[in-house]
Amino acid sequence: MKHEGLYISIFGYLNHLEDCQSCLPPPLRINETVKLMAQNLLQINVHPSHILDENKYMIKENIYPLSPTKKQ
Repeated sequence: MKHEGLYISIFGYLNHLEDCQSCLPPPLRINETVKLMAQNLLQINVHPSHILDENKYMIKENIYPLSPTKKQ
């Protein structure tokens, strides 16, 4: 809808070029347990950099938790 040369609202869908879509990285698969841990920490106002540091430490020490859907 247009009013006095200004757009008031626009409705529609954007289509990206195939070349643009092929440049996107694959979706990141996040471990569900780690995701829940991070969400819980964020809810109690833990700074995101601390969560990232903790994740890096868990990877380095090979103590990353398994997904709750996977058996040990």
